[in-house]
Amino acid sequence: MGVAKTFLPWVLRPALLAGSGYWVMEWADSTGLAGKEWTTTLRAGRTGLARLAFGSALLVGATLWWLVPLCLDIIVDDAQPGQKRQVKVIGHANAFGSPYLIFWTISLSLVYTSTQLTGQVVLALATIALMAHLEVVDSVRDVKSIEAAFASSKPSALLDLTDGPSNDQSPTIKFADVVPIALLGLHAFYGTGHQSIISSIQWKSAFLLTSNVTYPFSPLTVVLNSFGPLFLVGLAAPLLALWNRAPLLVPPPSASSTTTGTQGTPDTQVKRESTLAALGIMVYYASLLLGTAVSAAVLRRHLMVWKVFAPRFMAAVSGVLAVDIAALVGVGVGVERIGKRVGGLFGRAVREIS
Repeated sequence: MGVAKTFLPWVLRPALLAGSGYWVMEWADSTGLAGKEWTTTLRAGRTGLARLAFGSALLVGATLWWLVPLCLDIIVDDAQPGQKRQVKVIGHANAFGSPYLIFWTISLSLVYTSTQLTGQVVLALATIALMAHLEVVDSVRDVKSIEAAFASSKPSALLDLTDGPSNDQSPTIKFADVVPIALLGLHAFYGTGHQSIISSIQWKSAFLLTSNVTYPFSPLTVVLNSFGPLFLVGLAAPLLALWNRAPLLVPPPSASSTTTGTQGTPDTQVKRESTLAALGIMVYYASLLLGTAVSAAVLRRHLMVWKVFAPRFMAAVSGVLAVDIAALVGVGVGVERIGKRVGGLFGRAVREIS
């Protein structure tokens, strides 16, 4: 639907395949499986694959998403004699979540390409776990909304598309919903072979785009390899509020209340909740940083301070930076862009209703 019909088969799939192909060719070269006579060919081939993956994700994917972010299809059925014309909006139930997921997969393809083969398996499993958690949270939210609706004096309001559910009918995001995603980030970080020590840095990723150390590409790919899993979970936090959330068509109380972003447009509750989810994951990793800072300060005279506690503190600082930057990018770019496009599209429908 919408941009997904082009993005998934022609951008995401080639980027992921090229990312895996790079590390397969790197393995064949480093183990000598293909022979020394193939070294130059394998080097040029895998460099081209890496550049293809990064180029398709950044240039094609990001540009396509920015221009057409929504995953919606509008089907207009011809009016039958004596009947009104019907307009079907395919994807309305997840109008916020599916475009943001496309936005998230752009970063996923970059981190996936920068990660070695075993780490790519971990990232794939982490993506499945993330989607499963989103579905579970959405199911619990639906159950609570239905219970609240039937407990109210007007249960039929649940089915009224022109009357948005009240706050108790649409539960807000809780910190307990954010914790599993934060823990998933730690699992992905350590599962991809990283540790809180400098010797665990996977320096092979520095030669992803070039055959020798080249600034700024080599440091960029090393950072993506090292802190990409944490960046992904920080970027995924707003999905808790956006997933399976349909825009509410709320008519304005008066003719003058048709300002975009207020009454008469899709509700702004998902924007507020996505900000809360981003703040929740930022608070979680900031708490980890506080704990490591306290332990490093208390044990500053320990014999293993520069072996264990100081590297752990530096890793916590880097993790907080990665998560905070990802959360700000997610809310400031992803949620804001999608909110404007959804508001512009469905705002016109609201004004027609009013």
